[in-house]
Amino acid sequence: DATSGEINFGTVLVGVTPAPEIQITLHNVDNVPLDISHGYFATTGTVSPFTMVAGDDSCWTTFDQTLAEDGTACLRFVFNPT
Repeated sequence: DATSGEINFGTVLVGVTPAPEIQITLHNVDNVPLDISHGYFATTGTVSPFTMVAGDDSCWTTFDQTLAEDGTACLRFVFNPT
């Protein structure tokens, strides 16, 4: 669940396989298409431990997408710290 812009993957050990995944569903409640150009991942260092993956339900794997009016899309993230 996203609360105040934060998503918690819980305690994750370095190098755990499979890495934990979290899925977010976006819903455009407006009457116009919504352009989403990028996302921000709060990380430390130069290598992000987050990866967007498609999964079984064709979640977006990149940004620069347009969400249709009253449309939905999913974003699935894998967290794999090194």
